[in-house]
Amino acid sequence: MAKVRKRKISNFENAPIVHYLIPKHEILSEEEEKKILEKYNVTKEQLPRIKIDDPAIRHMNPKKGDIIKIYREDKHAKSIYYRVVV
Repeated sequence: MAKVRKRKISNFENAPIVHYLIPKHEILSEEEEKKILEKYNVTKEQLPRIKIDDPAIRHMNPKKGDIIKIYREDKHAKSIYYRVVV
């Protein structure tokens, strides 16, 4: 049977990912959450999901139920997307 090596998780693994293909992510405040949910007339359960251990947000220490604002830039447009942490 193969031997499994354990390794210690370093602080580097919780550092923000800086890469041109990874868009900016930020956690919304409770006030901002209310505004967004009212503006789009949705509930948190209706928003797309993002996992709590997603590498793009792991360094921010999100909590389940937080809403993440994602800024995406394309050649022709800038877009904002919202995801709820699960």
